[in-house]
This record gives sequence, structure tokens and C-alpha cells, in this order.
Amino acid sequence: MNNFLNCAKKLILVKDMSKDIDFDLIDKQFNLLEFRQNITNDISSDLNLFDNTMFSNIKQILEQECEGFLRNAYGVTEFENLIMTQSWGNITKSGDSHHMHLHPFSIVSAVLFLDDNPNNYNLHLGAHVEQIPHYIEQPTYHVPLSTLVKSIGIDTTTTNLKNHLVLFLSSTSHFVKAVDGDMPRRSISFNTFWKGITGPQEHALGSYTF
Repeated sequence: MNNFLNCAKKLILVKDMSKDIDFDLIDKQFNLLEFRQNITNDISSDLNLFDNTMFSNIKQILEQECEGFLRNAYGVTEFENLIMTQSWGNITKSGDSHHMHLHPFSIVSAVLFLDDNPNNYNLHLGAHVEQIPHYIEQPTYHVPLSTLVKSIGIDTTTTNLKNHLVLFLSSTSHFVKAVDGDMPRRSISFNTFWKGITGPQEHALGSYTF
């Protein structure tokens, strides 16, 4: 054997949700939203989009996806539920971008792509790189979503992840590079937080109820 082995574990879920939720309903309501200027793109004035009663089933499905992500990707099982805290629309027009940020006071964060738009791949996600001891500090490193999906054999020239859900830990920094072309990049983002008892009771710090 003569190989580099990777013991890091930073996982991102990319899942086709077209058969699970009603995107026609989402698209119809998205087009009715009012938007305001963010730092370098536009976000909806409504920051609780999926709290609308018409989305109750969709919201539950998305919350369950986030719970499954924690359990299956990270082996986190000692919690009762995750609940969606905020959900909002994003529009990034040609030449615009979305600044680098993360989501504090959240557990799992998400992006839901609405269109067949190659700019969906403009999402860049922070990757942990160890600092070399007694050397200069390691700069922040972000991986394009296109690179991640190509690594598992997905042809980015034939799919632009329309109706796909992307899940990641909320501590993951991310940004969207400038959009190309005339088609605005439309997406919905949301955050989640604990509900109920969280953490192992036998742990030194104990469990906690939210």
C-alpha cells in the first residue's frame, strides 16, 4: 500500500427532493415574496417562509431530513427533534454574489435549489485544514459544490441540481461566488435548532432541554 488516507469527517448531503415535496407550490409562493437588499444579494422580507400553514407538510419533511443527516452522517443520536427556526428566499442576480458567512445558534443549515441553473454550483463550503505546527496559520479553504459532486462521479454538465436539498452543519462557513448569465440564482435557505432533550444523560455535563 502506498496511499494517503483521510481520517477527516466533514460531510455534506446533496439530495433530490423532487419526488418528496411540492415544488410547484413552493415556486408559486416564492414568486409572491417581497425581497430586500442583503449585503451582496437579495433576501425575502419574510424570514419564516415555511411557517405558512400551506407548507406544514413540507416543513416536517425537511426537518426530518435534517434529523436523519445528523444521525446518519455524524452518528448523533441522543436528541429528540430538530425544528426549523427560520426559512427565507434568496435571489442572486447576474454579477451579484453572497458573502462568506456561517449560521450561529443553529445546528443544521440548508439550501434548497429551485431552478435548473448552473450557478447552483457557485456555492462554496468551508473545509477544515489542519494548521501545520510551528508554521504560519492555515488560510480558510472553501470547496466549490461542483468539485464535491464531481468527486462522486456526477456530471455537472447534465444536471444543475434543480429541486435538490443541500445540508451541512451550521458551523460550516460558505459563500456564493458571482453569478454568470441572465438567469437569477433562486434558492431557499433555512436553519434548525434542538427541541426537547439533547445530549447523553451519563455525560459529565449532562443533557439539556430546549
